[in-house]
Amino acid sequence: MALSDEARAKLVEETRAKQLEDLRLAQEERDRQLFFNRPEAMADFTYWAKMPYWTLEEATALSFGRDPRIVNAGRFVRQNPQPHFVALYGERHSLFVRAKTMGQLWDSTIPSLVLAWAARIKIAFPSDLVDEVKALGIQICDWKTLYDAQSETSAALRLKLEEARQSYATDMQERLDFTSELLASHKQQEADYREIIGQYKEANDELSAKVAKFQTESNGRPDKVFGSRERESLLKLAIGMAMGGYGYNPKSAKNAATSEIETDLATRGISLDADTIRKYLNEAKGLLDGSETE
Repeated sequence: MALSDEARAKLVEETRAKQLEDLRLAQEERDRQLFFNRPEAMADFTYWAKMPYWTLEEATALSFGRDPRIVNAGRFVRQNPQPHFVALYGERHSLFVRAKTMGQLWDSTIPSLVLAWAARIKIAFPSDLVDEVKALGIQICDWKTLYDAQSETSAALRLKLEEARQSYATDMQERLDFTSELLASHKQQEADYREIIGQYKEANDELSAKVAKFQTESNGRPDKVFGSRERESLLKLAIGMAMGGYGYNPKSAKNAATSEIETDLATRGISLDADTIRKYLNEAKGLLDGSETE
């Protein structure tokens, strides 16, 4: 009985699938006999976990659970067809080499960093090996992730620092501007004060000249030279200049102004003692408005 086209196609497909499966099983059987699958090729995880570092070749072999001293690229012989394990080994070793090129791994890398890097890109190491490394108290951490997190934190801190620096600089500039304005104001006030002092000094010189002339003309007898009105005017002029130029306070029993007036007169060659000055100023106080002496 002839087979239909559909049945014939199905039979061909089943036959091909069986042949491929037989080839796979035969390949696996051959691979099991190769050196990298023998019991002595399996790694001692306790021993390798204690290593201070792994080379890229060692890390590749250990990722398959093999002893790097037995299973490595130098032991592989070109075969046709090539064992599947050999192809997988070459592909994985290429990943380790490229990681070194990018600065993610080094020729000699501590185990915890190798395991962290492998976990990040989903290369599975034997769980027993991972446990042995952890049992030594070594934390397996992804340094790249930690570095990125630290970089973000550092960038945020630098930004805050820059903001604080700019705020401080702005504040200091404002303070400097205020200080400059205040200094300029003080200088102007000082100049105004000096001008007023100069005017008082000039008026005092005029007063001193008048007093000297008065003494000369009166020969010590002012009552005989001036009339009552002129005398009162002169006394008012004297106490007014003393109050304005020397800060004389008619309300105070003691005044340093009398000594200052005596000194200024002496520097100009006019001899008039403090008692005499005090006498005339006391006399002049009686001519002031009552509010000035209360």
